[in-house]
Amino acid sequence: MQSEDVRVTVLEYKKVDDPLRTVKQWVETETYWAKKIYISIDGQEKFEQIGHSDIDFYLRFSHDIDVSLSGNKFKIDGKYYEAIEPPAKRGLISRKATKIAVKEVPSPDGQL
Repeated sequence: MQSEDVRVTVLEYKKVDDPLRTVKQWVETETYWAKKIYISIDGQEKFEQIGHSDIDFYLRFSHDIDVSLSGNKFKIDGKYYEAIEPPAKRGLISRKATKIAVKEVPSPDGQL
């Protein structure tokens, strides 16, 4: 599998106070380095068998990262992605790695 290092900004769906009201919107919360791991043809076929035909690649963080399927998105090089399955965590207690399968999505609400 091919991989490359990328800078990943995590977005979270939060309540934000507006001068007139409180609204929910996508807010940039953290930025991390991750490995962008491209999926082989065999890997894509396995995802198609479980109903995920639109996976683009994996993000592998060298640490434990707490994200949810519906509450977070990722921004990489001006494009937006969302997780298509829960993050997989493995490794020792002191050094867990997190791997997330993602697909490209439109800009959230046109806000960013």
